[in-house]
Amino acid sequence: MGGAEQILERLMDYLTPRHEITVYTSNAINLESFWNDKLKTANDLQTKKYSIKRFDVLQPHLVSDDLIQHPLSVSYPGPFCPQMWNDLLDMRDKTDLMIASSFPYDHMIPAFVASKKYKIPFVVIPFLHLQYPEYYFTGTKLAILNDSDAIIVMTNVEKQALLDHNISEEKIHIIPGMIDMNDHGQRKDLRNELKIDQDSVLVLFAGTMSYAKGVIHLVEALKKLWAKSPKFDLVLLGTNTVEFNEYIKKQSESILLHIHNLGVVSDDVKWDAFFSCDVFAMPSQSESLGLVYLEAWKFKKPVIGCNIPSVSEVIDDNVNGMLIPFGDVVKLYNSIEKLQDDALRQQMGQKGYEKLKNFYDANMTCDKFESLCTKIQTKKLL
Repeated sequence: MGGAEQILERLMDYLTPRHEITVYTSNAINLESFWNDKLKTANDLQTKKYSIKRFDVLQPHLVSDDLIQHPLSVSYPGPFCPQMWNDLLDMRDKTDLMIASSFPYDHMIPAFVASKKYKIPFVVIPFLHLQYPEYYFTGTKLAILNDSDAIIVMTNVEKQALLDHNISEEKIHIIPGMIDMNDHGQRKDLRNELKIDQDSVLVLFAGTMSYAKGVIHLVEALKKLWAKSPKFDLVLLGTNTVEFNEYIKKQSESILLHIHNLGVVSDDVKWDAFFSCDVFAMPSQSESLGLVYLEAWKFKKPVIGCNIPSVSEVIDDNVNGMLIPFGDVVKLYNSIEKLQDDALRQQMGQKGYEKLKNFYDANMTCDKFESLCTKIQTKKLL
């Protein structure tokens, strides 16, 4: 799951002891499944204490009467779930509040229409990626934002972007991304099973392995470091993409020796990877917040991100991490080289942990979210 999905899951888990929750979602296993009908689909999460309704993703190239009935459902970027449209627009269960997320995906449209049809208070969590205004600020998306009862954003940068599009300030609420500060149990060092030298600088990347997330630039920066010293290793977590697979196939054996691609892993392995690494780097060009930077700070690790507005609000350059321009391999190389210094890594990691504890504690942010939802629902009744 990406950062948006993790935040939504944590919010629903927090609400469920006191509220009856039903989640409508697709059966896509990952982002590419929205358009590729050959990829496997997701299973229900049996451990959840709330209802989860999964809807088949129908690919836009498949001819169907359902698509003719709902022509808006075939607009880009999907997902294409006609039965979700039918169920939302013909709701039988009493619903007191609807929380819809996230932009730019088009399941937001039937959710919004259903909220108007049945007079249900409507809260939007858009997770805006401001590098793509052509997807996030279309006429349809702006209409949804303007007519919602509340909009939850992660950063001041997101809020300002909405204000710039003439969205009413009174309906915009900043609730930062969140991390569970509780201990996840005894962690193990992955260096042993991955056969990584104890004195090697271990760099971790966690995210979709795409050009936009900066993973190719990260490998290119490390190639420059490997040319000088073999004492660097890269661990990759997340979904592989065709573009990255094609890129990595072209690399030499000496390079591949230091790249440990673990793919999609369990939560235990993910936390072990954050525990084991020396530096976390995801030099991505598009983030609404960047939850993975917070996850690294939980283990007091310094982080490297791009100096895009949303990430610059999270990472304080040269304090708890480093910011570089997207695609600047030389500056990325320099940042990793600088973080060979163990004392600097510890200093930055500690500063990141302190910021995490003060601003992003899940108990604090989830409570704020629940209070807002209750207020919105009550206000609508009056």
